Amino acid sequence: METNTLPLEKELEPIFTKQLPAFPDNIKDLFVKIAPFLAIIGVVFGVFGVGITTLLSPFAWFAGSFIYGLGMIFLLIMVILDALAIPGLFA
Repeated sequence: METNTLPLEKELEPIFTKQLPAFPDNIKDLFVKIAPFLAIIGVVFGVFGVGITTLLSPFAWFAGSFIYGLGMIFLLIMVILDALAIPGLFA
């Protein structure tokens, strides 16, 4: 079965699989065990951040802060992607 890989992946794969030292198995297991909980914490704080941002947004837009609104959009996207990753992390 042929996989579709990007040229950058083909160049970086030998570096990450052969040249760099691998984490010990116990550290890999620790990462696998705590990653879903870190994602849940990220979603909780992200939702809180989106809520605060929503409350303060009219004042920021009134002051002309386009970057504030752009940051709010990126925060919302991060929260959605983080939430979508949680079931896969538990699997």
